[in-house]
Amino acid sequence: MTVQPPVTQCLEEAGLEEKIRTFRANKSLSNYHTVGKDTDMSVFKGLSLQEWLEVKQHICITEHPQPCSGCSSLIKIAHVIIREGYIRLNEAFSVSNPGHIKYQSTHAKRKFLQLLLAAIIIPDEKCGGVVVYLVDKTANMATIRSFEVASFQAM
Repeated sequence: MTVQPPVTQCLEEAGLEEKIRTFRANKSLSNYHTVGKDTDMSVFKGLSLQEWLEVKQHICITEHPQPCSGCSSLIKIAHVIIREGYIRLNEAFSVSNPGHIKYQSTHAKRKFLQLLLAAIIIPDEKCGGVVVYLVDKTANMATIRSFEVASFQAM
């Protein structure tokens, strides 16, 4: 006699399978689009950042030899953004490529915008340049654009 799993477990597994299909259908290293002059946004659709993180962790653990450095850096950055709400692009790049690759914002954006993120350019009046922040693409962009660099650093 075999015991059937509880109905909720079957629904959770079915939900996970659907999320995995959505994840795989959207997976592309260079798919993002520019929104205005100050924002690049992932075109990944169908999952929240939290769901993306859960699926990515599941796929990494079940399909990749462990420890998997390729996934761990993206997972780490997703955790930071979920917890803090943002991370500087150059900081995210340093965390995911400690000393291995020279930082270039275009390469960093290509890497991180495979997550459900937006890259927002914020003027830095202190140095006269700009700073790029990664945020959840479902965040209130109007509010985020109104922040100054000092506001992000104080958060």
